[in-house]
Amino acid sequence: MISSYGVRFYVLRNGARLTTLSAMSAPSVDCSADAEINVSMAGIFAPSPLVNWLTDEIQPVQVIDGVEHPVGVLVPVSYLDTVDANGAKAVQIEAYDRCYILKQAKLEARLHLAAGTLYLDAVMQLLTAAGIALVLQTPSSLTLATDREDWAAGTSYLTVINTLLQEINYDRISFDTSGAAVLRPAKVPSASNIDHEYSQGLRLLSRQASRETDAFDAPNVFVAICSNPDFDAPMSATSVNDSPSSALSTVSRGRRIVSVTNVDNIPDQKSLQDYADRLKMDSMLSTETITVYTANVPGHSVRDTVALWHPELSGIYQEIGWSLVLSEGQRMLHTLRKEVVL
Repeated sequence: MISSYGVRFYVLRNGARLTTLSAMSAPSVDCSADAEINVSMAGIFAPSPLVNWLTDEIQPVQVIDGVEHPVGVLVPVSYLDTVDANGAKAVQIEAYDRCYILKQAKLEARLHLAAGTLYLDAVMQLLTAAGIALVLQTPSSLTLATDREDWAAGTSYLTVINTLLQEINYDRISFDTSGAAVLRPAKVPSASNIDHEYSQGLRLLSRQASRETDAFDAPNVFVAICSNPDFDAPMSATSVNDSPSSALSTVSRGRRIVSVTNVDNIPDQKSLQDYADRLKMDSMLSTETITVYTANVPGHSVRDTVALWHPELSGIYQEIGWSLVLSEGQRMLHTLRKEVVL
């Protein structure tokens, strides 16, 4: 049980705490794993002459039983000075996570990456250029198979980074609650990587559920082709869903429904086969989306794995969104998605 709950809003300058903001109403923080920029905050605060809204960052923190739990590090993207009828001044703030910095940063000339460059080294080069120093990465030995000049001047760093990560089957870049960039392979929710657990006796307050299946045109044969002129010959990979246990398979449906995907670049033949296999596995999955309410719970990031225990809704889910109001006694909304094999 929580005995005390509070909130602080630190202003960071060059990563160090400069001052605190006083909220005039309870700010809200929202996360969407499917969005280009995952986390956002909106709130009204008392003005502070110490803050440079163009360069400083905001770190909301939940204080639970005296322990601080950061919610994220957020970049102000708009602010509005207001004065009410009584002369009281306020600042309305909208802020996004550090993906916004990468979206703002643009290539000033066509980017050249040499063959043999480690994919993650290329990503780190862009992060460093954008001033992102805190990075948590899962190492990868995959390298660029050819020289690359795919991205023209004006392309955002965020676009380049996410394209490179996709080619090695990593999740899109995200930022954790401390503001560190996270580079990791695509996360498959399982019992081995549970981040949060909820049950009716453990902070679960109420629930709503919906399930949607749209598989009538789902392919069961996947062909991935990479025809880059820098390769000696085109590469192709085929992955077939021929599982008797799958309702979508060539065996179950009695016909081949083919999907062809062209890939501009890929490290090697194995990576192309992995890509085709991933398309097949994704096609075999329908999604069950659940919304549940809990007390305000700390430590939620992007695409966390959640174990849910309920007579009707038990299972292991990926958290694709959450929303909380930073105030005592509020409920936190979680949107959870479970993939179900068809």
